Amino acid sequence: MNKNEFLSQLEKFLSDLPEEERREAMEYYVEYFDEAGPEKEMDVLKEFGSPKEVADRIHEELAEKGLIVYDPDAANKQEDKKTDGWKIACIVLLCVFAAPIVIPLAAALVSAVIGLIAGIFAAVVGIFIGVCGITLGFAVAAIALFIVGIVKLFSMPLVGLFLIGLALIFAGLALLFGFLVVQICVVVFPWICKGIYNLCKKLYNKLFPKKDKEAEA
Repeated sequence: MNKNEFLSQLEKFLSDLPEEERREAMEYYVEYFDEAGPEKEMDVLKEFGSPKEVADRIHEELAEKGLIVYDPDAANKQEDKKTDGWKIACIVLLCVFAAPIVIPLAAALVSAVIGLIAGIFAAVVGIFIGVCGITLGFAVAAIALFIVGIVKLFSMPLVGLFLIGLALIFAGLALLFGFLVVQICVVVFPWICKGIYNLCKKLYNKLFPKKDKEAEA
């Protein structure tokens, strides 16, 4: 920072002062720099500190003399509000320029996630229907073989016993696949539904983050 930059910023921080007080303060610091000369300009800058610090001292001195009413906390809050305003403006501009890129990417990401979820769900439903069909087929075959085996038991005992044994094997397979059907209904489907819910919740929280209530208070 050089003399001109220092004086320019100082004048900005003193813009709320009455015209006469501001003019006298600026004349004092301009004369101070002129008397010190260019060779001692950096030493003067170190001696003064930042323009904000000098402006605060001037405000405090004028307030002690009763010429102005000065509240340091209110001044700092006002400065913070200006800074926040610039931040908000930058964020808005960034959103405007980034929207043509971010929105299609976000839409593609959401579509991919939905497609993945739908694919997994469809695969599980397909497996469930297939297992149900196999279970029903084994059950029907077991019943049919058992009935035929009972009938054949009187005319052809060996064939009848073989068919009854085969019916018992099919019945066992039907029970096994029936157990798988129950497990899919009781364990797999709830687990998938819970996973889909948690995934959607995470995506929603990232896209629409909740504000901290304590911070708002």
